[in-house]
Amino acid sequence: MTQIIKDRASLKNVKVRLVQTEQELQSAQNLRYQVFYKEFGAIPSQEMQRLERDFDDYDTVADHLIVTDTIGGKEEIVGTYRLMTEKAADKLGHFYSNEEYDLSPLTSSDYKLLELGRSCVMPSYRAGSVLQLLWAGIAEYISQHNIDIMFGCASLHSTDIEELGPAL
Repeated sequence: MTQIIKDRASLKNVKVRLVQTEQELQSAQNLRYQVFYKEFGAIPSQEMQRLERDFDDYDTVADHLIVTDTIGGKEEIVGTYRLMTEKAADKLGHFYSNEEYDLSPLTSSDYKLLELGRSCVMPSYRAGSVLQLLWAGIAEYISQHNIDIMFGCASLHSTDIEELGPAL
């Protein structure tokens, strides 16, 4: 599907929800691989390349928000976001962002934390509505889990605002 989605009326078959099965998680990881590695040129591990999926240990403890569209009678994942609470991060000993930053001021606070990461949307759905649905799903998740602070890190390989403009 190469058509750009222009308005909510064209999203009648599009839904946002959490991953419910291992197959859905693998499909979300496959979308991430397509976007991060094939589209944006990140370097995958040999195992990721063989499976054509982006995955790590954090996937096993996090929740995965997905946007799906029913295309030709089949539900397809067109957007995804990884959501990790402090309780989930504790299972691995830390958040993903701890690999890049000192989060101790946050993790030692009494705030309920949510790390956002591994966000991507299929190119033909990047007109805004799918991102709005992802953020609506995040808002519902925040409400259900009484989250106080959201944070995360992004892979931006420049400090040139002109170069980063399209991604931002």
